[in-house]
Amino acid sequence: MTTLIIDALEKRDVAIFDVSGAFLQTEMPKDKNVLLVIRNEFVDKLCEVNPQYKEHVGILNGKKFYMLRY
Repeated sequence: MTTLIIDALEKRDVAIFDVSGAFLQTEMPKDKNVLLVIRNEFVDKLCEVNPQYKEHVGILNGKKFYMLRY
């Protein structure tokens, strides 16, 4: 939140983007836990592709999420 306030006060241009599938192509560190959290409408798409994921879907504050630990 702090950086958002500074960006707004200084009238900075800000862009946010996502690299689709980047986590699939990234080498996961062996000495650390890596959590992948998929939220909202993407959970439904994930479960459409593979219905087995439905058993790992949770709801927090009324919103769906899927969490995968590497």
